Parts: sequence; C-alpha cells; structure tokens
Amino acid sequence: MCWRPRRARLLGGHARLQRLEDLMLAGLLQDIGALALLQAMPTEYATTRAAASGGADLLERERATFGADHAAVGAWLARHWHLPGYLTDAIGASEADSPADPFQACVVAAGAVADLWLGGDDLDALRERARERVDACTSDGTTLDDLLVQLAAALPEIGAMFEVHIARPEHLESIVDHAKELLILRNLREIQDAARARSEARVSEDKVRHLTEQSRRDPLTGVYNRLQMEEVLEREFATAAALQQPLSIAFIDLDDFKHINDRYGHLVGDRVLYQFAQNLQRLLRSTDMVARYGGEEFLSC
Repeated sequence: MCWRPRRARLLGGHARLQRLEDLMLAGLLQDIGALALLQAMPTEYATTRAAASGGADLLERERATFGADHAAVGAWLARHWHLPGYLTDAIGASEADSPADPFQACVVAAGAVADLWLGGDDLDALRERARERVDACTSDGTTLDDLLVQLAAALPEIGAMFEVHIARPEHLESIVDHAKELLILRNLREIQDAARARSEARVSEDKVRHLTEQSRRDPLTGVYNRLQMEEVLEREFATAAALQQPLSIAFIDLDDFKHINDRYGHLVGDRVLYQFAQNLQRLLRSTDMVARYGGEEFLSC
C-alpha cells in the first residue's frame, strides 16, 4: 500500500528514531512476501487469505499450506536481494508479538494500524491490538488516536505524492471521528489539569509566603522578631558603610515592666506589649522597621 511507508515513517518520528527513510522502505517491503506468494500461487494464496479470519489465523494457514508465512518469505527475498540485515530482520519480524528493537516495533505497529485501517470482522480486537503496538513503539506520548487523526489528515498529500486516489474505508470514518472526540476530551482534561496545577501552585506560593512572613514576626506583638532584625541590621550596616551614610538605631526598653506582670498578671503584660508595639509602628515612617528584641525590649532602625 502506498501509504504504509508514510505510516512507518510517522511512527519512527514519534519513536525518536534516526533512520526514518529506512523505515519507509521497511514499511513498503514488510508485506512483500504476501505479494510474492500471490504472484507464485495466485489461486492457492487467494483461497488461503479468503478463508482466514484475521492476521493470526492467516499466518497459521500460510504455514500449514506453504510451509512458511508471508513474513518469513519476505525475509528470504530480502536476504536473496542482499538488503541490509536490519531491513531483512524487520521484514521477518513484521508479524512478531515481541519485536527485538524500536525499529522493528515501528514496522510491527505500522502493520497493526494497517489492519485496523482496512477493517475486519472484529474491529474492537483490531483497535486494541493497534493501540498496544503503537504504545509499545512511540516514546513521546503519541497514542493510536493521535496517529489516526494525523494519517487521515495526510491522505490527500500521500495520494498526490503517489498520484493515486486513496479510498478511506467506511468503518474508518467512525474510528477517526471517535479518535478526534477522544483527543478533544484529552486536551480539555489537560487544560483543566494545567489550570488546577496553576491554582494549586499559587495557593502553595501564598502559603510559603505566609509561613515565611510568620517566621519573621514575633507571635505576641506582631512586629518583626530579633532574628529578622539582625538580618536587616547586617544589610543596613553594609549599605551605610558602602554609601558612607549614618545609620540611626533606637533601642527601647519599657521601664518597670516587671511590676505590671507582677501586679496585673502576664495576660495584661502581654496586652501592654502588643499595644505598645502597635503604637510604636504607627509613629514610625514607612521605611523604618521595628522588632521585639526580647522581653520588653524593642529595636528600631
């Protein structure tokens, strides 16, 4: 089939293989054995193919009737023509369940997609087999649905290339339409997942910022803590020294604060510390900073 090489090449691209032109040749030759059997024994082979219920049954009937299946005959022809070993091996393994390497896996997958394209008695089984072969071949996340849509879109180009009209089997319309629907649903899910991930990331960033800010604050008074003030002072001292500018620091201590705790209790003392810190913040400039240094001691710069 003139579009089989293109399908093998397309699969090779999704499998990230380098020898894409060789894959086109392997796709073109993978059924050469069937053509040879049909040419050598047209009546017998046509009867064998007509009696077969599927790919596996055809292989068994070929072996029983001719002593070899069409893949083995194709490999024999390739050796007789002195084709490279990897092409010969790919033709011989074109019907294998476990291909030996990615190159062969693409050829096997191309054949499975061809069987689905042409249709048969059990489309569900053909679709599942093609899906398994494509998943085993590709390495970039491309699925059978992706591939079917790409192939359907490429039909006019392939037909023009080979100067033939490529008919699309009726059953394929529903398969391609179904594949497009699945791709649309998958894309919608990916968009939803991406939006959810962005939202979760923003929430996580907000939580990190909140926790970071909390770690810099004194939990009782709400002003910055001593550790944060020490970091700021180190930075401010370096800036003042570099610019040769003065730096003003106020160290504030509440006199006789212990008497408040002793007379009114620590809850009242805590309330006094909180209210003092809030009042102090309101008296400072927006560029100033205040921190609880420890106990009833505060530092501002």
